[in-house]
Amino acid sequence: MDEQQLEDAAAGPHWMNVELPIEMEFECESTIRRLDELNESQTAELVKVCLRHNFKLVNMLRQSIDRVAHLEAVIDDLCEADPQS
Repeated sequence: MDEQQLEDAAAGPHWMNVELPIEMEFECESTIRRLDELNESQTAELVKVCLRHNFKLVNMLRQSIDRVAHLEAVIDDLCEADPQS
């Protein structure tokens, strides 16, 4: 993927705010600058930890989406059962 495709993919859906609050943006930049101080083995360990964390976040996001879909179905069923609402 080229840089523009990565930026487009990171933009997210049109309804989602993917911008970080300014405080988090500064913290992120500060953390990124500290990466230059890591040696090769520290960098490799950090990459492993980040990948594990990312996989867990993706799994949690999938579970959250499934839960929201389930709750929407329950709400729909309740609304259909009680047409007075």
